[in-house]
Order: sequence, then C-alpha cells, then structure tokens
Amino acid sequence: MHIKLNTINSLKTVVFGAMFLTAWGTLEAQIPTFRQQYTQRINANPAMIGMGVYNGGQMGRAAMTTRAQWLSQEGRLLTQSAGYDSKIKNTMASWAAGITATDLYSGMAGSAKYSHFIGSAAYAYEIPGRKVSARFGLITQFSNYSFGTGRYTWEDQVDQNFTGFILPTQEPNSTLVRNAFHVGAGAMLYNDKFYSGLSVYNLNQPDIAIIPGSESKLLTKYQFIAGYVLDNVLENATITPHLLVMQQEGLNSSTINALFTINNLQFSTGVQRTQWYDKRNVAMTNYVGYHYGKINIGYSLDWNLTYSTGAIPMTHEISLVWFTNAAEPKRKMHQAHLPEF
Repeated sequence: MHIKLNTINSLKTVVFGAMFLTAWGTLEAQIPTFRQQYTQRINANPAMIGMGVYNGGQMGRAAMTTRAQWLSQEGRLLTQSAGYDSKIKNTMASWAAGITATDLYSGMAGSAKYSHFIGSAAYAYEIPGRKVSARFGLITQFSNYSFGTGRYTWEDQVDQNFTGFILPTQEPNSTLVRNAFHVGAGAMLYNDKFYSGLSVYNLNQPDIAIIPGSESKLLTKYQFIAGYVLDNVLENATITPHLLVMQQEGLNSSTINALFTINNLQFSTGVQRTQWYDKRNVAMTNYVGYHYGKINIGYSLDWNLTYSTGAIPMTHEISLVWFTNAAEPKRKMHQAHLPEF
C-alpha cells in the first residue's frame, strides 16, 4: 500500500503545526523578556535606550545576556541576546540595535527543534524638564520562526501487514519557517530619584501561522516598569525597589524586586508571579552583580516554586555590560539610576 506524496506532505504540515502549537504554549511564558530586564533595555522599553550612566557621565552600553531554562530532564530552552545603545551627538535623541535568539533543544538529539530570531532597531527622543523629564521611543523588529530538524523522520511506505514503518523517505528533512515584521512604542518619565514607563510591542499583530489556511497572530504585549532610589537608608549604599508588569492576552506576569547597591557590589531578591490562562507559577528571583571598571557582570537564579512536572525548577542567567564613550547630549539631562541588569 502506497501513500501519495502530497498526502504525506499535508500530514507533515499538520503534525508539525500541532507540535509547534504545543511548543508555543510552553514557550509563551518565555517571551524574550529576560529576568535581568535592564540589561537589554531595547526589550523592556524603547524609551529607555541611551540612558547609560558611568561615574556621573553619559555612556554608551554594549550588553550581552544568556538565559538557560530546563523545561524537562531532556528539554532545554536557551535564550541569548546582544545589543548596543547610545546617545546621538549634539541631540536629545538616542539609538539602539540588538538581536535575540531563542532555541528549544532536545536532550535526545542535541539539536534545536524550535528557534526564534529577533532583530531590533530603536530610536528615542527626550524632552527634558526641570523636575521631571519625558522620553519617547519607537522600535521595529524582524522575527524569524523555524520549527523542525533532522530528529523527525518520515516514512512514505507502510508495511501491508501493519507491522510498522519501513523504507524511510528520500525527501529532505522538513523545517517550517515563518517571517514577520512588528513594531512597538514606549514612553517614560524620570528624574534622579524615580523612573516609570509603559511600552507596547507587536502593535501591528502580524500573522505567524505555519499551517496553510490558518491564522495565528503575534499578540500585542504590554509592559509597565517602575523604580525608586532610596539613597539615605544605609551608609554608602542605595536600595532600589522596582516593579515589572507584563500582559499579553492569556499571559500575565508581575515581578517585584529590591536592589541593594554597596559600592561596586549589587544584589537583588524578589518574587515573580506568572499566570498563563489557568496555569499559575510563583518563582523566587535572586541576582548578584559586580562593577569592575567599565564592565558590569551579573548572574541571576530563579527558583520556580510551583513546578509539578519533571522539569528542573531553576533558570540561570548571565549578563555582561560594557560602558563605552558616548556622544554628549545637547543639554544637561537628569541621570536616572536604572539598574544595569
């Protein structure tokens, strides 16, 4: 008994599509928003770019982040990001560019079966004020989604005695790919003591469906971020409580942390609550970082308190920020004491 090639191709598309949707449900809680959300500020709020401060001066920031999360004993989700942001000479504007890549690896095959690449470019402009300054930003992004690798094998002949599959297909391994452009915007208010901002990503909600004839939109994501600097609590130390709230249709996440800075040492602790439709997770978040010259190195560890599967309930993240000489702004600006992680 032979199965027609177009039937096999249709079957592969449907099966891949079902697998992709299952993976997407798992990855929904791993939208490329890092625990160290201030490291890649282009991903937190495009209005926050170009706000690097080092030794009281305006600086550019080159940043890299790696995040590893074990979804099961045989599945690892790896997210990496790199970017740069800086002022634009003799203006009140800033620019940024960055890339982010997410890969879901299978421990059995050691290869990626889901990948998401994002390239981003952002522009921000500041309106300074005596007591409070305002910033506005725009971001455009290109996403590439791919699903499927050589770990999937297909057969185009079936034993007539139904004893199993035989004669593997001679077709090349299948990979489903989808590209999309999406845009966003952000705004924030800040001074030397506080900052707060709202950002919106995926405003145009592009279609990212991989099954022909279906529709799956990249949903709009909203983020609110805020913090306040307490610098008179301890000698030679500051405490910065900060909040991040994210919402994307069925996914809601709230994180509150307290950052302690003592000379060149930073450490933070807090809690995150995430709800994806009827699934709820609570995690403890911990961070430690150190300034060495113009370099800031950070490490964070999340401990998920509500895992009920075979997953390892920990997420690790490492970041590196390097301050570079940047163009001075057109006029003096407030210096927002944003965390560098």
